[in-house]
Amino acid sequence: MAALSVSMNHVTATIIFFVFLAQISVMVNVYFANGDQSNILCHETEKQALLSFKRDLVDDFNKLVSWDVSEEEDCCKWAGISCNTQTGHVSALSLSNGSFTGKINPSLLNLTHLLSLDLSLNHFSQIIPSLMGSLVSLRYLNFTHGGFQGKIPHQLGNLSGLHYLVLEDIINYYENGWSSNLLYVDNLHWVSGLSSLKSLVMYEVDLSKASDHWLFAINTLPSLQEVRLGFCDLGHIHFPSHINLTSLETLDLSDNSLELGGPIPCTIRNNMSLLKHLDLSGNNINSVIPKCFYSFPNLALLHLRGNKLQGTISSDVVNLTSIVSFDLSSNALTGSIPKSMGKLCNLEAIDLSYNRYKGRVSMVFESLLSGCLVKKRKSLHLDGNLFDSFTGEISDEIGVFENLVHLSLIHNNFFGPIPMSICQNLRSIESLDISKNNFSGSIPECLVSLSKLKSLIISYNQLSGPLPQSLWSLSNLLSLDISNNQLSGPLPQSLWSLSNLLSLDISNNQLSGPLPKCLGSLSNLDSLNIASNNFEGDVSEVHFANLTNLRIIHASGNKLTLNVSSCWSPPFSLYAVELNNWNLGPHFPIWLKSQKSISQISMSNTGISDVIPCWLWNISSSIDLFIDLSENQIYGEIPEFPNDRSYMLNLSSNKLTGPLPRIPVSISLDLSNNSLSGNISNFLCDRKSRTRDVEGLNLANNFLSGKIPDCWMYWPSLISIDLDNNNLTGKIPSSIGSLQNLRSLHLRNNSFTGEIPKALKNCSALIGLDLGFNKLVGTIPRWIESLPILGLLVLRSNDLTGLIPVELCKLSTLQLLDANMAIKNLERMQILLLKEGKTSTTPSYIS
Repeated sequence: MAALSVSMNHVTATIIFFVFLAQISVMVNVYFANGDQSNILCHETEKQALLSFKRDLVDDFNKLVSWDVSEEEDCCKWAGISCNTQTGHVSALSLSNGSFTGKINPSLLNLTHLLSLDLSLNHFSQIIPSLMGSLVSLRYLNFTHGGFQGKIPHQLGNLSGLHYLVLEDIINYYENGWSSNLLYVDNLHWVSGLSSLKSLVMYEVDLSKASDHWLFAINTLPSLQEVRLGFCDLGHIHFPSHINLTSLETLDLSDNSLELGGPIPCTIRNNMSLLKHLDLSGNNINSVIPKCFYSFPNLALLHLRGNKLQGTISSDVVNLTSIVSFDLSSNALTGSIPKSMGKLCNLEAIDLSYNRYKGRVSMVFESLLSGCLVKKRKSLHLDGNLFDSFTGEISDEIGVFENLVHLSLIHNNFFGPIPMSICQNLRSIESLDISKNNFSGSIPECLVSLSKLKSLIISYNQLSGPLPQSLWSLSNLLSLDISNNQLSGPLPQSLWSLSNLLSLDISNNQLSGPLPKCLGSLSNLDSLNIASNNFEGDVSEVHFANLTNLRIIHASGNKLTLNVSSCWSPPFSLYAVELNNWNLGPHFPIWLKSQKSISQISMSNTGISDVIPCWLWNISSSIDLFIDLSENQIYGEIPEFPNDRSYMLNLSSNKLTGPLPRIPVSISLDLSNNSLSGNISNFLCDRKSRTRDVEGLNLANNFLSGKIPDCWMYWPSLISIDLDNNNLTGKIPSSIGSLQNLRSLHLRNNSFTGEIPKALKNCSALIGLDLGFNKLVGTIPRWIESLPILGLLVLRSNDLTGLIPVELCKLSTLQLLDANMAIKNLERMQILLLKEGKTSTTPSYIS
């Protein structure tokens, strides 16, 4: 199942739309439905065109209920329609965020005076009709996240009067990492016909086929003020001999893995002097920072994150007099930070994280303190560098940034106590993240002075001692993460004072005692993580009384008992719950039945001794459900599964019996250590039982029998298979060779016959192969060398004959060979290994 993610660039599209409306309202007196100032009615032909357009739409949410002539004759008063007050012609059609499906009716062509068309945030699931290229009066066209797919029609190039073209797509992301763009182009030559274009937004559209000419195409549009082509798979950038983008203010080419076809010509500075926003993040620019980047006098944003930039920041950075946001993170920059950067009086946010800076950390602060910058800076990120003084105590100079709002020093090697200067001077701080360091000692009481703090993250340090009272005085806190330290003692009753808290993570500490009942008063809490502590005692309905916004509970690894009424109806609607090692049994927790939005249930080792209720598989509206009920005493047969969802399921180490049902698996299935019986043919060969992303299958230690059917081609993403210790028979099917991602294959202690299948040579990713304790015949195949990273090979207790093949000597990664064959053959192999000089990689032998 694809997990769709809506890009933040929709905000950009929205801003463009309102800018356009402001401009149009100056050009023509636009009539809005809620502000009637005219008696002129809409034209009959245009009204009928709109009604025809509506007939082909599926309006599940009745957004177009006003489009009804029996209720309102004047179509200018219908929802989403704007008209010209002087002529009555429809000038704008906005159906954004209507969740419409259906198709686009050609009747739109009768709206001959249409200036603006917005079909964004819908679910049309069709190609963009080529007829859009005939709406020649258009000035604004927006299909952002409209559900459109396929090739963008080149006929859009006929819209010579168009000012704003927003074709922002959305990438389909799958759990196995596969992704795809829905919209694509064959080329971008048609863009040159948009001679009036001011803004081109094609974020996440597949432009890979335009890699060699995209810049040449847009270079023909001198009116362009904004170009956003992030995540477009552009791949390359080739510069024309002359840059003609003299009006350009915004250029976003982020996350394209761009390779430069040559040096960046610094003539762009002269021909793009109005540039205010330049984002080249997430590309493959392998060079020093081009000198011309320092010479844009109007540049307010320069983001070069995630490239391969080397060398130093030049002192010429002082020329960026308008710069507000400067992001150089995740590169390979070295050297010192130039003191001239301290003279950038407008700079508010700087990110130098994850580079290769060395030297004293105070060197950074000295550079940034050398001018007016100290009063302006609001955000400072120095995560993950190699400053020498990160092996010493943090400098107190950091406290001088009195206007700092966001400070992040993640993933360094600071040690010693958290410095007092943070408390004493950073009075404007709202977000503080010093996680993943080696801070020690207690959490300082002086934190109480940081009254504006909204987010405090001090996880993954060596902090110890009880939780200080100062934490509970930070009444503006929205997020508190003190996880993965050595904090001890109880969770105090004063926790209730953090009434604004959205997220609380105190996991992986040594906190103890009962959970305070005041936890139930945190009515805004969305996420709670108390896992891996020493909490004990009962948890009742009172602990959850007002947690109406709670969506995530991680509380595994404590000694807690859930003591609630059998008819308890929780006030929350959870997305995920993890209560491993709690005492929840013996009956199955009936309160789960009320959780209609849940997608993750983890209740391993909780003392449940019951059958699986039939309602469990249908508990949620989620179509992907993760359930871990392992290490309980669950008995009986596994109920049948519905057809409309998939499951990542762990029911291992229970007392389940009966046949293996048809299971629509997602990611992994673990039913090991039960008493399941019967054959596995229906499960393996049934199309309902697997999806394209299943990676793990563990049915070991059951009583499964019969032959393995030749159906492995239906499970192409499998990485691990474990069928050890069953009663399976017959030959190992050849379709096993279709699993090219397979790393681990365990078929130990069954009754397989025949030879080791030659098809296994195609499983070149195999690391572990255990075929021991079967009835296999023949020899160890010479093609074994086709498994280049094999580390474990177990063939013990079969009926194999012959010599160990010389080809095994080529497996330099082999660490364990268990073949149970004649000593003379092992000696022969050792001699061969010695002759080839591989004594250092000789595998271990078990005879």
